[in-house]
Formats: sequence, structure tokens, C-alpha cells
Amino acid sequence: MEYMSVKDAASLWNISERRVQKYCEDSRIEGVRRFGHSWMIPGDAMKPAIPKRSVSRKETSSINKQTNQVKTSTLFKNLFKSSNINEFIEKNTDEIRLQPFSEYIMGLCEKKDEVPEHIIRRANIERSFGHQLFKGTKKPSRDTVLQLAFGFEADVDTAQELLKHAGMSALYPRVKRDTAILYCLHNRFTVVETQNVLHEMELPLIGGGKVK
Repeated sequence: MEYMSVKDAASLWNISERRVQKYCEDSRIEGVRRFGHSWMIPGDAMKPAIPKRSVSRKETSSINKQTNQVKTSTLFKNLFKSSNINEFIEKNTDEIRLQPFSEYIMGLCEKKDEVPEHIIRRANIERSFGHQLFKGTKKPSRDTVLQLAFGFEADVDTAQELLKHAGMSALYPRVKRDTAILYCLHNRFTVVETQNVLHEMELPLIGGGKVK
């Protein structure tokens, strides 16, 4: 039988290597074997399904609310058709707002089947401050949002969404530091690996500080 590595499975299933390792540890992949410190996964193994969980009334309400939201393209179309801006804003009050940042990142946790503690640890953010961000009692800086993006193991699009919901400027490829960060996000670097890249390029680190 042919086997593949954790890295190969992560690439094939479009998930993080950490998630594949967790599947292996939990024996959720049929035929998986361990050799020393490495996992070997059957080449024809299927990606484990995410177990269904009960949805609370609050979550159901939130899902319904998101489902009923008007698409941005439709909002644009209606805006340009409107003859009165005040009437348009009054009619679309619920649509002309972004979900609060804390709600957005909690929703992202649920979508990724993660808990805030793991995101905070991978983001290399101080623990108590990180939980305050998820509770909405603290506001993040742009760099903190970027740290969270790496904590979520986000792709470029998700990182830009995080910045948008935090009210921060998007990463811009004409800015050298942003370009380096975009490259690291696209290539799924960790926050520590990204800090090393910035350090080598003599660019400010995310969140300041020094490379350890």
C-alpha cells in the first residue's frame, strides 16, 4: 500500500498540517500508522468528515441573519438606482454595517471547528489580551489582526476580511512590508516564520519586538 505524509494529506485535503495530525492522533483516519515521530496515511484515505454538533438558538438566529443579508453587489445596484440617499440608508440600515470584530472571529472559530485558545496561542498573542479580543472588550491594532490571521492559519482573502471587520486598511502589494506578509500568508507560514522573513528583510516585525 502507498502512504502519504501529513504534509501531503494537508495539501490534498486543503487543511492545515496541524489538523491532519489531530485526525491521526484521534484515530479518525482509517489505516493510519505511526513510524517513530511521523504519521503515515494511506494514499487512498478519505478526509474525515467534521462531526455535526447541535446548534443553539442564538447560533441559529445568527445563521439566519447572515443568510438573509443582501449581497454587496445587490446593495451597489440598489444604491445607484436610488434617487434619495437618506431613504436608501434608512431602508438598508441593517445591511450598511459590518459584523462586530469579536463576533466575526468567534464565527470564524466555529466555522473552522476551533477554540479561541488555540488561535491565540498560534497567533503568539498574550493569553488574557487574546481572550479580551474574542469577548469584544479590547480593540485590536492592525498588527494584532495580522497575528490573528496567522493564528487562524488564514489565506490572503480571510486575512483581508479580518482587517476589514476590524476597520483596518487592507494589505497592499505596493507596500514592501505588506508584500512580505501577503507572501507568507499565501505560503501558509506561521507567525514565527513570518517574523523571521521580516527580520531578514529589515522590516518592522508584526507587533514589534525582536526575533527570538
